[in-house]
Amino acid sequence: MLNRPDRKWTRALPATDAEISQLLKSVDFEWPEEFLDLLRFSNGGEGELALTPLWFQLYGTKLTIDSSKDAFYQMEFPNFVFFGSNGGHEMIAFYRASETHPIVMVDPIAGPESAVEIALSIADFIMAIGLEYNENART
Repeated sequence: MLNRPDRKWTRALPATDAEISQLLKSVDFEWPEEFLDLLRFSNGGEGELALTPLWFQLYGTKLTIDSSKDAFYQMEFPNFVFFGSNGGHEMIAFYRASETHPIVMVDPIAGPESAVEIALSIADFIMAIGLEYNENART
């Protein structure tokens, strides 16, 4: 979907099977298959996002692993699995404290209480990647 002409997405090389395997072994999280498919398409990358925060930088597998192993994030954000940012202050994460693992935007300086749900699921989030935000769009 992200390679369609209407999507504004700068693609990275796809994640290899070895990189996906390393992610699965290194991060204690039940990764949704849609997210793994996203990494298989683009192991990193950036572009428009039709959701707040309006821009999305996808972490590659290595950066996702590194952020999950970071002592600060483990201590301060145990209920979050970070997989991207807006290139500025907000980070994008799965919220692991909910069974549905919604996607949230978090300001790491303000702390976990700054988390705002931006998509009900990774599937909904992926549908917004590469598209410009339109405040008049129907949801």
